[in-house]
Amino acid sequence: MNPHSRPVFLNLLRIRLPLNALVSIAHRISGVMLVLSIPFIIYALELSLQSETGFAEVQALFKASFTLRLSMMLVCWAWVHHALAGIRYLLIDLDIGVSRASSRLSAWLVAGTGAMALLIAAGAWL
Repeated sequence: MNPHSRPVFLNLLRIRLPLNALVSIAHRISGVMLVLSIPFIIYALELSLQSETGFAEVQALFKASFTLRLSMMLVCWAWVHHALAGIRYLLIDLDIGVSRASSRLSAWLVAGTGAMALLIAAGAWL
């Protein structure tokens, strides 16, 4: 067996990915986060719409749990990022923004807007 044909270990933490790749990976992660958050969001919505006491319970739950507030901030980021990245990919499918410069600009816009959404959610929830 040829020693040069062995599999090569690629340390993904040392590889510098372009922003387009990071936006793509974040798009997939945000989609998984949104799907996993659906049961909790439906439960909280149902509880808050049942009565005034249910609404007060949901408010108390959010005020008492820092972890829950943090996870809801991430869900807000995921929603904004997933929607904007999805629109970006739809436009790319229509051959709009395919050039290197416009693709890089749209990736920066998606990442920047997602970061602003996270900061706004942090200001509202913390």
